[in-house]
Parts: sequence; C-alpha cells; structure tokens
Amino acid sequence: MGKQKSLFLTTVLMAIVVLAACSSDSEGAANNAGQSEKKNKVAESGLKVMENEKVGRYLSDSEGMTLYIFKNDEKGLSNCTGKCLSNWPAFYSKDFEVPKGYDKSEFGTITRKDTGEKQTTYKGIPFITL
Repeated sequence: MGKQKSLFLTTVLMAIVVLAACSSDSEGAANNAGQSEKKNKVAESGLKVMENEKVGRYLSDSEGMTLYIFKNDEKGLSNCTGKCLSNWPAFYSKDFEVPKGYDKSEFGTITRKDTGEKQTTYKGIPFITL
C-alpha cells in the first residue's frame, strides 16, 4: 500500500473515532423531512489532498472541506440520517478529478434510501463532509 493511501486510511480511522460521538438517530424519518432544506454538499471540481501536522494527509472537497466516513455506514449504504445528516452533510460530485496516487475506480456513487439523493463513495463507503 502506498504511503499516501496509508496516510489517508489513518485519517479515515481518526475520522471514525470523531464520528463515533455522532449518535444514531432513532428519529431519522421525522428529521428527514427537514433534510430537503439542506441538500448534499456538491463539489464544483476535483478532490484535493490536504495536510495537517496533527493528522497528516487527508482528502477534501474542492473548497477544502474535509471528507469523512461515518463509523456506522456500510459498503453501499449510508446510515447517517436525521440529525447526523444535518450535522454531517452527504458529499456528492458527479465528475471530479482524483488526486495523484488515487485510483478513480475506487470512487463511486450510491443513491441514499432516505433522501433519494446521490452520495460519493470511496471503496464503497459513503463520504460526508464538515
């Protein structure tokens, strides 16, 4: 595994720990009604590799917003709904450039069951942003 991918995976694992504090929302269906006001975060252009002294390298959208994964998400399925989704909007980009060192085939798209909107994935796991 390349150094860049290893650093990214380390960052993703750190994000999972941070997102562990995001409680699952049993009111998901009720809160999804308000979700129509807050649409997916849509990137205008490519993804970027950012760097921070504390966490190392990580992926962000074109505006520099960090991309995360939710610890309760599964391959092809987002379980971040309701308040979670309000706090951590789904990331989606139809066409984007992949940073050097990443394989475009590892990125994909799902359609969320709760909102019907698309969400970009990495190795099948949906991205959220903050």
